[in-house]
Amino acid sequence: MSNMHITQRNQYDRIELSTPSTGVAVKRKGRIVALNVVLCAIAIALVYAMIDGIEGWAHIAVIGGIVTTVVGTMMAVDPLRRG
Repeated sequence: MSNMHITQRNQYDRIELSTPSTGVAVKRKGRIVALNVVLCAIAIALVYAMIDGIEGWAHIAVIGGIVTTVVGTMMAVDPLRRG
């Protein structure tokens, strides 16, 4: 291990979040389900308002750029990213 770079050594020393002892225990799953329902309803309302507000190709181009940026950011910060 002495010839390893610090990032390589950190991969061996870190605690895996998939291990049951390090995960987060959810005591009340009903609240999580209710939160998901509320957030999905809000997301649907926002998507409807966005679609209703599109007035031409320029709005579609801007929305496409925003979506592309969000997806790229999600891929960049993914903790399970390999490579």
